[in-house]
Amino acid sequence: MDSKKILAKSSPDETIFEHSVKTLNIAEDLLNKTGVVDECLHDITLIAATLHDIGKCTEDFQRHIIMNEKANLAHNVISFKIVDEFVSIEDKDIASPIGIGVGYAKDVVMKSILHHHPIPVDIDKYNTELSEMDCITDEDINNANSIIDTIIETLNPKLKIYKISKRKELFKIPSKEYSYFKNLTNSFFNSLVNVSNGIVRFADILASG
Repeated sequence: MDSKKILAKSSPDETIFEHSVKTLNIAEDLLNKTGVVDECLHDITLIAATLHDIGKCTEDFQRHIIMNEKANLAHNVISFKIVDEFVSIEDKDIASPIGIGVGYAKDVVMKSILHHHPIPVDIDKYNTELSEMDCITDEDINNANSIIDTIIETLNPKLKIYKISKRKELFKIPSKEYSYFKNLTNSFFNSLVNVSNGIVRFADILASG
């Protein structure tokens, strides 16, 4: 499927790519208006804003939009898992990157994405690889990778410290450990998540009209 035709919303129809770019631009404007000057936090927020709804690429969610069927999967968790498995965050080629490391940055991005909607009570059912999940098809994974390609081209010129890319090699997610359990007692990490997630959620609301 053409990545620029997969829907994020209906009435009127809006593709995931269109909604992602709209949310990105609003988040950038909010960052400027709220005076967030830290370049790392700027990039973290823009990455999370642009990738927050990529989990809507599944056949399950497309049926929900097009045919008004109940979705079986929480798209915020699928977005979280897609970013975990398929997206890399790296430093750009600059002399002295400032702020937090790329691994830490990705944890903040993922937590911001995960919490842009409430976490489902049955989240344990997601505790496996995407390719092994019920309701996830090979086409879903292909769609996710196609959307990531279009997002990389749009997002990277906006970023100051980091750049995103596709993972060259996939890795297995530990079956009983999840990134959203990491850093829960780290106040600095949580403060970054709070700022990033707050802007992502507000940008999403504004982008949704």
